[in-house]
Amino acid sequence: MFRPNVYLFIGGILSASFHMRAATQQLVDPFDVITTRARVFNSPPVVVQMGVILSSVGTLPYDYYKMGPAINMAVERALRDYNIRFNLILSIYDGDCSETGALGQTATAIVVNNASVILGPACTSDMIAVARLTTFYSVALITGAGNLLDASGMWPYVTRTGYNTFTQWTFFKSICDRFHWRTVFILSEEDPLNTFYKLSADGLINFMRDAKMTPVSYPFKSKDAFSFRAAENILDVAAVSARVIVLLMSVPKMRQLLVQAQRRGMCNGDYAFFAVDILKVDMLQGIGEGSYGWQTNDIYDQEASTAFRVLFILSLRQSTKSTDFKDFEAQVRARMKTNSRTPPLEVNYYSRCFYDAVLVYAAAMQLAVDAGGTVTPDNAVAIGRLFNNNTYNLTSSSGMIFLDGNGDKLEDYQLLQMQPTNNSKTDPADTGFDVYEPFVVVAEYYGYRGNYEPLRPVRWLSADGRPVANRPECGFDGSDQKCIAEARRVLGAALGGAIAAIILAVFLGIAVNRLLIWRVEINNLDWVAAWVDIYIHQRSNSLRSINSGQHSVQLMNGEKATEMVVQAGILQFAQKRIRSAMSLEKSTRDSKGTRITNASMMKTSTIVATFRGTQVLVRPCMVEHVELTSGSMSSCWENTALEEHWKMYFKMKR
Repeated sequence: MFRPNVYLFIGGILSASFHMRAATQQLVDPFDVITTRARVFNSPPVVVQMGVILSSVGTLPYDYYKMGPAINMAVERALRDYNIRFNLILSIYDGDCSETGALGQTATAIVVNNASVILGPACTSDMIAVARLTTFYSVALITGAGNLLDASGMWPYVTRTGYNTFTQWTFFKSICDRFHWRTVFILSEEDPLNTFYKLSADGLINFMRDAKMTPVSYPFKSKDAFSFRAAENILDVAAVSARVIVLLMSVPKMRQLLVQAQRRGMCNGDYAFFAVDILKVDMLQGIGEGSYGWQTNDIYDQEASTAFRVLFILSLRQSTKSTDFKDFEAQVRARMKTNSRTPPLEVNYYSRCFYDAVLVYAAAMQLAVDAGGTVTPDNAVAIGRLFNNNTYNLTSSSGMIFLDGNGDKLEDYQLLQMQPTNNSKTDPADTGFDVYEPFVVVAEYYGYRGNYEPLRPVRWLSADGRPVANRPECGFDGSDQKCIAEARRVLGAALGGAIAAIILAVFLGIAVNRLLIWRVEINNLDWVAAWVDIYIHQRSNSLRSINSGQHSVQLMNGEKATEMVVQAGILQFAQKRIRSAMSLEKSTRDSKGTRITNASMMKTSTIVATFRGTQVLVRPCMVEHVELTSGSMSSCWENTALEEHWKMYFKMKR
């Protein structure tokens, strides 16, 4: 069930309309505010029965004995400034959070004590249970906590003056919008004794789905052993799921995970890690005082100091160290009454939230009275609706208070990152690293504006200084089909080029081999001569010049010998061709008619002749094949003594 939107015109005050889970918050006119008016009331005060439903002393920061002094101070101010007298009905239940105890005390306050408004509970689970009951009885419920519920619009009479996860994640979405992130990996710790991380994760997942973003949830049990190996397994999943990682877990485990991320190279600017420290009591507790969330004085400090540079922290803009809060704290302590059951007084963020809750309700009731209405138990619910969609200046430590259409406060937030500043300090213990970089505010978010407002440039650790990408070009695991097709194309081109190169090399090898063979053959052919190319000058022994006036030598059958070979500076007859010619068993005759047989011709002495203008020696050589090498030349001239000057006639052609 949604709370109706209310457009309230009282004393020139225009209230804006807000919708549950609105993507953007509407700007509230800073001049249309409800302020405290110092005046004298002529009528008796309006009396309201208020049931206070809070837990007793425990470990929570918002039990009654911590909130009581601030509530009492607000009740006194409501009477003085708004003429509203709250009669407190203390309905305290033992222990920490207990839905059963909260329900029982609320039922008693409403049925037995006629409470028209309930203040509390603070635990989210207790508040949800009580909200169902107050909706049944049509009783207003106001609380300074119940933070882990996204929006209270399903219960029409609930108002919260503390932060809530909806506005917290609205800020985170504004960060994602600025840097174009749509996919987020959410790592959450589930502890049955501490539901903060689980409920925060559930709120973020629902918020992202409503915003058409992609959440990737990874819960793990708090009871499970957490080690570097476990962190490595988680990071394996995160690395292939998103580039933006939200860590909703205890600080020691977060530190261990970031150290492991540093070791595997995930802190080089490719990933962005986010954590939540809303109240600045975990990692940010030492801002301005020299303490840092990564520092535990162990052997991992150096790695952690580097790893935490990639971490962004979401926190409330308000601080317990501000001057306004210090003044508020002093007033609460001054009004504290001694109680033997009261532990040392703690004034914290929730103290002022419950303080504001009482005053917001009182201011809304005053609006009704000023408009001529009456305040009775019958119309107390209608009056409770009036303080939604309004801006309140209560002159409290919280400053301006903005409530949306669900009755939830629009809180202001900060984004912090480790950056070097003038306050960066050199490590005095010389532990191996040089500078302590503090967390500084890089952006703010005002709930009533709904915009990311940068204060200084964000330091991105990537090599090019660009923000983390929402998605790698080829997907988180490299499985993008476009990149696979491109890789296949490149691989195909590479294989094709390699095959073409191999084929080309084979053909080149064949060509070179043929060229070498061809050159050998050409070299051999350079020495092939016909008888017509040889002019014989003289003969030795029985072989005389044949047709000395002619340029040819006739064989005994009148046919011409075809070829002879000159080898290694000496013309040789090719053995094969010589044998072929001699196998004809023909003979040649000299000028006297003497028959010269093959055998006698082979035994003749060397002939001096002219071959293509060069004087050469001619001698038959009985070999099967002629290769122009020094070996073949020596085999032809073996056992033959030549004068040195004969060799000068020989010229080898190449």
